[in-house]
Amino acid sequence: MTDEPTVFDENGAVPAALIAPVQRLAQDPQKHLVIGIGASAGGVEALGRFFDAMPPDSGAAFVIVLHLDPARESQMAHVLSAHTQMTVVQVADDMPIQPNRLYVIAPDKDLTVSKRVLHLVEPAERRGHRHPVD
Repeated sequence: MTDEPTVFDENGAVPAALIAPVQRLAQDPQKHLVIGIGASAGGVEALGRFFDAMPPDSGAAFVIVLHLDPARESQMAHVLSAHTQMTVVQVADDMPIQPNRLYVIAPDKDLTVSKRVLHLVEPAERRGHRHPVD
Protein backbone atom coordinates (compact mmCIF):
# COMPACT_ATOMS: atom_id res chain seq x y z
CA MET A 1 0.00 0.00 0.00
CA THR A 2 1.32 3.44 -0.90
CA ASP A 3 0.47 6.90 0.29
CA GLU A 4 -0.02 8.15 -3.27
CA PRO A 5 -3.10 10.32 -3.81
CA THR A 6 -6.12 8.66 -5.36
CA VAL A 7 -9.52 9.76 -6.62
CA PHE A 8 -11.18 6.67 -5.14
CA ASP A 9 -12.68 6.29 -1.66
CA GLU A 10 -12.08 3.34 0.69
CA ASN A 11 -14.66 1.29 -1.25
CA GLY A 12 -12.90 1.90 -4.56
CA ALA A 13 -15.62 4.27 -5.79
CA VAL A 14 -15.28 7.80 -7.13
CA PRO A 15 -16.60 10.09 -4.36
CA ALA A 16 -19.64 12.19 -5.19
CA ALA A 17 -17.63 15.19 -4.01
CA LEU A 18 -15.54 14.86 -7.19
CA ILE A 19 -18.47 14.26 -9.53
CA ALA A 20 -20.86 16.95 -8.25
CA PRO A 21 -18.68 19.99 -9.15
CA VAL A 22 -18.31 18.72 -12.71
CA GLN A 23 -22.07 18.38 -12.99
CA ARG A 24 -22.67 21.88 -11.57
CA LEU A 25 -20.17 23.56 -13.88
CA ALA A 26 -21.29 21.65 -16.95
CA GLN A 27 -24.95 22.60 -16.50
CA ASP A 28 -24.15 26.26 -17.25
CA PRO A 29 -24.40 26.56 -21.07
CA GLN A 30 -21.99 29.50 -20.94
CA LYS A 31 -19.21 27.34 -19.47
CA HIS A 32 -18.72 24.85 -22.35
CA LEU A 33 -16.86 22.59 -19.95
CA VAL A 34 -14.17 20.45 -21.57
CA ILE A 35 -12.20 18.22 -19.22
CA GLY A 36 -8.83 16.89 -20.33
CA ILE A 37 -7.54 13.73 -18.70
CA GLY A 38 -4.04 12.41 -19.30
CA ALA A 39 -2.95 8.93 -18.28
CA SER A 40 -0.50 6.18 -19.00
CA ALA A 41 -1.71 2.85 -20.29
CA GLY A 42 -1.78 1.74 -16.65
CA GLY A 43 -4.52 4.27 -15.97
CA VAL A 44 -7.19 2.46 -17.98
CA GLU A 45 -8.73 0.81 -14.91
CA ALA A 46 -8.95 4.15 -13.09
CA LEU A 47 -10.53 5.76 -16.15
CA GLY A 48 -13.10 2.97 -16.31
CA ARG A 49 -14.00 3.47 -12.66
CA PHE A 50 -14.23 7.23 -13.11
CA PHE A 51 -16.64 6.90 -16.05
CA ASP A 52 -18.62 4.21 -14.23
CA ALA A 53 -19.41 6.96 -11.70
CA MET A 54 -19.79 9.92 -14.09
CA PRO A 55 -23.41 10.51 -15.12
CA PRO A 56 -23.83 10.41 -18.91
CA ASP A 57 -25.70 13.73 -18.94
CA SER A 58 -23.27 15.90 -16.95
CA GLY A 59 -22.99 18.35 -19.85
CA ALA A 60 -19.19 18.05 -19.88
CA ALA A 61 -17.02 16.82 -22.73
CA PHE A 62 -14.00 14.67 -21.86
CA VAL A 63 -10.79 14.52 -23.91
CA ILE A 64 -8.67 11.51 -22.98
CA VAL A 65 -4.97 11.51 -23.87
CA LEU A 66 -3.13 8.25 -23.23
CA HIS A 67 0.29 6.84 -24.01
CA LEU A 68 -0.63 4.47 -26.85
CA ASP A 69 1.52 2.15 -28.94
CA PRO A 70 2.08 4.19 -32.12
CA ALA A 71 2.29 1.07 -34.29
CA ARG A 72 -1.02 -0.49 -33.23
CA GLU A 73 -4.69 0.26 -33.77
CA SER A 74 -6.23 1.50 -30.54
CA GLN A 75 -9.25 -0.15 -28.91
CA MET A 76 -9.39 2.44 -26.13
CA ALA A 77 -12.63 4.06 -27.34
CA HIS A 78 -14.27 0.64 -27.33
CA VAL A 79 -12.87 -0.22 -23.89
CA LEU A 80 -14.11 3.05 -22.34
CA SER A 81 -17.52 2.75 -23.99
CA ALA A 82 -18.19 -0.22 -21.70
CA HIS A 83 -18.00 2.20 -18.74
CA THR A 84 -20.39 4.93 -19.86
CA GLN A 85 -23.57 5.64 -21.76
CA MET A 86 -21.92 8.68 -23.32
CA THR A 87 -20.81 8.51 -26.92
CA VAL A 88 -17.12 7.52 -27.02
CA VAL A 89 -15.10 8.21 -30.15
CA GLN A 90 -11.51 8.15 -31.28
CA VAL A 91 -10.55 11.67 -32.30
CA ALA A 92 -10.50 12.53 -35.99
CA ASP A 93 -8.95 15.73 -37.30
CA ASP A 94 -11.16 18.83 -37.11
CA MET A 95 -13.71 17.14 -34.85
CA PRO A 96 -15.98 19.61 -33.01
CA ILE A 97 -16.31 19.04 -29.27
CA GLN A 98 -19.85 18.28 -28.06
CA PRO A 99 -21.13 17.87 -24.50
CA ASN A 100 -21.71 14.44 -22.97
CA ARG A 101 -19.05 12.76 -25.10
CA LEU A 102 -15.65 11.16 -24.59
CA TYR A 103 -12.91 11.82 -27.11
CA VAL A 104 -9.91 9.47 -27.10
CA ILE A 105 -6.64 10.41 -28.80
CA ALA A 106 -5.64 8.39 -31.87
CA PRO A 107 -2.38 6.41 -31.79
CA ASP A 108 0.77 8.09 -33.10
CA LYS A 109 -0.84 11.55 -33.04
CA ASP A 110 -0.62 14.65 -30.93
CA LEU A 111 -3.75 16.60 -30.17
CA THR A 112 -4.54 20.29 -29.95
CA VAL A 113 -7.79 22.12 -29.21
CA SER A 114 -8.76 25.44 -30.75
CA LYS A 115 -12.19 27.08 -30.61
CA ARG A 116 -13.82 23.86 -29.35
CA VAL A 117 -12.43 21.81 -32.26
CA LEU A 118 -9.97 18.92 -31.88
CA HIS A 119 -7.01 18.83 -34.26
CA LEU A 120 -4.69 15.89 -34.82
CA VAL A 121 -1.08 16.66 -35.64
CA GLU A 122 1.97 14.54 -36.29
CA PRO A 123 4.09 14.09 -33.16
CA ALA A 124 7.01 16.48 -32.87
CA GLU A 125 9.25 13.60 -31.78
CA ARG A 126 9.18 10.45 -33.88
CA ARG A 127 11.66 8.59 -31.67
CA GLY A 128 12.59 8.57 -28.05
CA HIS A 129 10.48 9.50 -25.08
CA ARG A 130 7.34 11.37 -26.13
CA HIS A 131 5.18 13.43 -23.78
CA PRO A 132 1.64 13.49 -25.21
CA VAL A 133 0.22 15.28 -22.17
CA ASP A 134 1.31 18.89 -21.67
